[in-house]
Amino acid sequence: MPSHKLKHTTVGLFFVSLMFPLTGLAITLIIQQQDISSVETTILVSRSNVNVRVNQTFAVNIDVSGVSDLYGWAFKLGYNTSTLELVNVAEGSFLNNSRDTYFVSKVMSTDGYILVGCTSLGNIAGVNGNGTIASIEFRSLSMGNCTLDLYDTKLVSSNRQLMSHVATGGVVFVTIQGDVTGSNGYPDFKVDMRDIGAICSKFGATPPSPKWDPNYDINDDGIINMRDIGIACSNFGKHYP
Repeated sequence: MPSHKLKHTTVGLFFVSLMFPLTGLAITLIIQQQDISSVETTILVSRSNVNVRVNQTFAVNIDVSGVSDLYGWAFKLGYNTSTLELVNVAEGSFLNNSRDTYFVSKVMSTDGYILVGCTSLGNIAGVNGNGTIASIEFRSLSMGNCTLDLYDTKLVSSNRQLMSHVATGGVVFVTIQGDVTGSNGYPDFKVDMRDIGAICSKFGATPPSPKWDPNYDINDDGIINMRDIGIACSNFGKHYP
């Protein structure tokens, strides 16, 4: 399994500039020397593992949790361009639900990552709590797994201080419909009785049931039922390669 990058951020006085050549614009945040420590502050890919089929369009959210006085943020998200194609990047509602913001993104397709940033506008306090800061839409191109590497993450307070935090990425599995698990708990690119049994164990689950897992809702209709089991059964015995 690819490992997810974890990072704690502490800095002195410097300028953080997010440059976007296509727009000629920049976000510049002046960061003062201070370590704002909070082991609970996290930026993360909202689902640590996502199961999709080839040629499926899907979205992952970038969330924050345990933040206090969040005024602006930035991150890079790396991905394998032979497995995933970027479709769209949109701002989440965590900041702009209560104020005007400036949101920018830049696709670095040759290098396989996107650069995304956002800042509040005006002399106002930051936002507290948990929520979604960005939504990223992909289309799957080929079988395989793809690490979503969340790195160079920055969370900035209203007094321009950088917050210490942990960043956690995720993994996308592009596999056969019905392949939901394997011997290590992750898809193994074949559909067998382990998969069918796993789906049956979540029969009847809907959000927000503790048993709910969107990876087991094969047809994406909001409930794990016989339709999902039937899809897995129709692919029983299939494998890749």
